Amino acid sequence: GKDLMEELRKNPDKYQIALSSALGGTHHLSLGLPARSAGVDMKRVKLVSFNSSSDAIAAVLGGHVNVISTSTGTVMPHVQSGKLRAIAVSAPKRMTGQFAETPTWAELGQKGTWENWRGVIGAKGMTPAQVSFWEDVLRRVNESEAFRGYAAKNQWDTGFKGAADTTRFLTAQYTELQEVMSFLGLTKQQ
Repeated sequence: GKDLMEELRKNPDKYQIALSSALGGTHHLSLGLPARSAGVDMKRVKLVSFNSSSDAIAAVLGGHVNVISTSTGTVMPHVQSGKLRAIAVSAPKRMTGQFAETPTWAELGQKGTWENWRGVIGAKGMTPAQVSFWEDVLRRVNESEAFRGYAAKNQWDTGFKGAADTTRFLTAQYTELQEVMSFLGLTKQQ
C-alpha cells in the first residue's frame, strides 16, 4: 500500500485503477482518502468504473487494470487462491481472518479509514417513543445470531449506533467526505 501510493504520487499516468462502483461511490472515496494523504494527483490517475464488482475483478485478474478498490468480501476468494494480493484495508483496525495480515492505511502512514455503513433513516418529526421503538428493533437485529453469522461470513463489524450516536457520526463524517470529494473533483468549486 505504501509503495502503491508512492508510485501513484510519482507516476500517476502509469496506473489504471478499477472501481467496483461509480465515480463518487464508496470505493472511489476510500481510495481518495489515502491518495489525498499521500499527495497523489488523482486527476492524472486513470480510474475505470465498472457496473459490478465481478466485472472489476475480471479486469484486474485479466491484467486490464493494475489495482482494484472494492470490498473485502468480493475479493476474498481471489486473495485466498493467491490470484490477488490485498495491499491495504480502509478499516479503522486490523481485520481478522483472511485479511489479518493486511495493514490498514493508517498503519502505512496514510489517512484512509472509510467504513461502509448501513442505516435506517426515519421520517422527520418522529416522536422520541417512535425513535426508541425502532432503535430497539434494529439493536435486536444487530444482536441476532442470524445477522451476526452473516456479518462474520462477510467480515463486517457489527457496531450499532442509536439515533444520537448516528447523528454525531454523520456530522463528523460530513466534513471528511466534503474534503475528499473536493479532492477527487466531485464537488462544484465555489
